[in-house]
Amino acid sequence: MIPPGTLVIASGRFSTAVRPEQNGNADGYVVSTAPGAHDGYAPHWVPDWCVKPAELGVNVCATPRGKCFCGLLHIWQPEQLDGGATWSS
Repeated sequence: MIPPGTLVIASGRFSTAVRPEQNGNADGYVVSTAPGAHDGYAPHWVPDWCVKPAELGVNVCATPRGKCFCGLLHIWQPEQLDGGATWSS
């Protein structure tokens, strides 16, 4: 279970977990891209298999986009992850 307020990657973009929720028989999460992303979508439901906690070095890179082509998502503020800890390669 991912706690509310956790920065996650949902369907390939940064989001914030709002709450776990079932939709019919499917488990999932209500997520919001507004706080941690630039596109500002309203909260919406995503199946749980599409939601992963954002982890530097695992699925997130702290190097700015355009300077690194590692295939991970690039975050602008690494202090959002790991309780404020920063990460460097």
